[in-house]
Amino acid sequence: MMKKVLFLLMGLLVFVLAACSGGGTTKPATENEDTKEVTAEGSGETASADIDWPKETIRFIVPFNAGGGTDLAARALQPYLEDELGVSVVVENVTGGGGWIGWGELANAKPDGYTLGYMVFPNIFTGYLNPTAGRTETLDSYEFLISHHEDSGLIAVRGDDDRFNTIEEFIKYAQENELASSSGGVGSSPHFAGVQLNDQLDTKLRFVHGNGGAEAITQLLGGHIDVAIIDYPASKELIKSGEIKVLATLGNDQNPNLPDVPSVNEAMGSNVAKLLSRGIAGPKGMDPAIVEKLTTAIENAMNNPEHKAKIEEMGMKIDGMNGEEYLQSLQEQEAAMKGVIDLFGW
Repeated sequence: MMKKVLFLLMGLLVFVLAACSGGGTTKPATENEDTKEVTAEGSGETASADIDWPKETIRFIVPFNAGGGTDLAARALQPYLEDELGVSVVVENVTGGGGWIGWGELANAKPDGYTLGYMVFPNIFTGYLNPTAGRTETLDSYEFLISHHEDSGLIAVRGDDDRFNTIEEFIKYAQENELASSSGGVGSSPHFAGVQLNDQLDTKLRFVHGNGGAEAITQLLGGHIDVAIIDYPASKELIKSGEIKVLATLGNDQNPNLPDVPSVNEAMGSNVAKLLSRGIAGPKGMDPAIVEKLTTAIENAMNNPEHKAKIEEMGMKIDGMNGEEYLQSLQEQEAAMKGVIDLFGW
């Protein structure tokens, strides 16, 4: 009998000691019913449960031709995004319609995170703001993940064109003579910049609509247009060789790779917008957990030192806005475009 009592007392002592050792040192985990995240009470920190995604190849739609600035920037990001996600990311050029063949495919894709698209602004606005385009997509058709970079853009002519060697000479000539200018389509960023030049500086640019920067360079070198409004990445080797001559950058900023080239606004006192910005989106309706994982992966890829060096070498500026901040910025840009939409003659 005595042995049984001693055994019970020892068991009770072990239980009490175990309870004391856990008391006051850790806090119980609770589950937030709205977010389904496990939270340590009082810690202020959350840890999202890992998701078993991705498992297969991700399609990355670029809505313009291979070789242009949009294509080159997407391909500069692609290998580092693969490293972050652990699966293949395949860049696919889906061209036509001023970018809207590709953006249309993206809007209609299954929102499972396996189809992404490279978004170019202001091009996307003018596509659906044009009442004759017949587009039904809007900003609400996409899940905007992150802004990749900004691109100031260039006003360029052939290297052997001796009619003008400075932006001042070019503007004066274009005020008195009609010149054929490149365009990625009605309402594209090169078209918008050219329309602004006509509106603000009384130039007489006539637009030859094509399908991206690579085609514009071909048109320029072939003598089919007089001036190309293009980005630096697609043209830098031709600039180095002297086949293309840059007269000015768009917007207010100079290109750090072209320190002797002024901005058109600095030289002419104008208020022409920079060429464009590029970001990444998926179709609307994506799982928030996938959105979070994708955004983090893209951000990490963008911040890879090798990637940053490539983007800077292209004369672009890394951005990085994401989530609600990014969407709000796009909504503000859309409102600004609506304010000058009469410049397109719609």
